[in-house]
Amino acid sequence: MNRKYKCRMDSMAIKFDVEDDLTYRVDISVIAFGKEAINGVNNLLDNKINYFKYEFVNEANDYNENAIVSLLKKTDLLIVLCTDNSYEDNVYHIAELAKHNKILSINIISSIKNYMDNYDTNLYLRKNKSYNDNIWMVFKCICDLCIYRDFIGLDLWDIRPIIKNGKLAIINTGISSGERRYYNAMCNAMENMPKNKCKLLVNILCSRSECSILGISESIDCLLNNINTDVVDECYGCIDNNEYLNKDIQIIILATGLDVSDHHIYE
Repeated sequence: MNRKYKCRMDSMAIKFDVEDDLTYRVDISVIAFGKEAINGVNNLLDNKINYFKYEFVNEANDYNENAIVSLLKKTDLLIVLCTDNSYEDNVYHIAELAKHNKILSINIISSIKNYMDNYDTNLYLRKNKSYNDNIWMVFKCICDLCIYRDFIGLDLWDIRPIIKNGKLAIINTGISSGERRYYNAMCNAMENMPKNKCKLLVNILCSRSECSILGISESIDCLLNNINTDVVDECYGCIDNNEYLNKDIQIIILATGLDVSDHHIYE
């Protein structure tokens, strides 16, 4: 029987639970508007991240509401990317459709002006040379946790409290090798992360041979030292097997529930 190992971090401890029921299936849909957004999703497909359904809209006559409605009929988690402001009305309308169908929704934005409060979470990503890499991080930190079952994993119901009513979110990563690599990777990932009220989703990526409970404890110690544990509402973590990392450790952190008026977060 397959087993899923889940780790939940609270303000003082890290807890491991074992779940045997892995029958739950997660349906993820992605809708991309504009050239940069479409290129970002195509980059995922080129890197064999292809466990989601998708619709691309690059010209006004590409938008097909019937196709969107059909896509959402079997969707648990919706991710919308828009790098073309001319589709703003379509992006807003899709959120209303998702809300009506009780679908968890994430709007990936490259400007705070595109923030829409009818999405569960608006994830801010700068539209720069690292945009495709940042899109990859989003899928590693959110979607992979729902799909793959290895080491310590989460499912959609675990991450729902982090995404639901998530307001504004940001994402960051840190990578390190050598001595204290878990701790140093977490320090790098925590750089520029908010230390005030927020919810966190943490993904520790390492090869199977590098997985270390001691190292994970170091990571958590660093995390707790860098946030105000009195005001962090919830923090979930998982360990993801990634053989490509060899002896490196990579940590990705998603912080949600941030205040849109806190300008230093996204400037």
